Amino acid sequence: MSSSTVQLPPVFNFRGTHYEFGHQMGKTFKEDIELYFEDFQDLRQVFKPFVKTDKGFKIYSDYLALVQIHFAQYLEEVRGISDGSGLPFDEVFMMHIRMELQCCLDTEMVPECSTVFINNESCWSLLHNEDTSEAVLGRGYIVVAQIEESEQSSTVTENFLAYCYPGIVPGNCFSANSNDMVFSMNALYPKCLESNRTPRQFLNRAMLRARNPDELLEILKDFGNGISSGCSVNLAHLDNNRTMANYELWPSVSSREIGRAHV
Repeated sequence: MSSSTVQLPPVFNFRGTHYEFGHQMGKTFKEDIELYFEDFQDLRQVFKPFVKTDKGFKIYSDYLALVQIHFAQYLEEVRGISDGSGLPFDEVFMMHIRMELQCCLDTEMVPECSTVFINNESCWSLLHNEDTSEAVLGRGYIVVAQIEESEQSSTVTENFLAYCYPGIVPGNCFSANSNDMVFSMNALYPKCLESNRTPRQFLNRAMLRARNPDELLEILKDFGNGISSGCSVNLAHLDNNRTMANYELWPSVSSREIGRAHV
């Protein structure tokens, strides 16, 4: 393929609060978000009808309440995306718990993404392909963000670069932060689903604030909650130790645990 035919994703540079970040992202990519949500058939054909049932509404409400308590700043980003794009908040939030809803409804799970680690004397690389719904094609974008503590304080609490699916907060795709940590994500579909735990998308978002591998591990353990479904987090830390690791996350009915395999 010649370089003239390669379509590079647009880059969105931002500095501000969590809500402002979501709002500007929603406003800037409004058309791409609308088209992605329209083409993502499960949203209208499966998720919305399910959430109108008593069972579905309880699952939706339980996830929303947990995120509001433990990840309020990232829920503000979701609200900002909704307000900026003009799309209903419930639809935007459903897309942030799509893995959980698909697992709960036993819909077809399509394998997503692959990552290869190379770590030897001559080569040190993390190689990743972003493989997902065709609805994302040509609509994803890269954000370069500095998140400020609040409207009253301009102190930067998060500084990262991330590829994003339209209308979804960062963390679900390849990314890197200012602490020399590079991430990629692979999908996992555990048979066990816990509706009173943290939706994976919000743990993925939280990991972007990690300052080192030890802090990343604590974020992913998510003490007191634990992940509701599962995912595979890949890390390359650009330190003197050339640290590389894969974290396999899954829910447990007996304890909230995490598996970790060093590379």
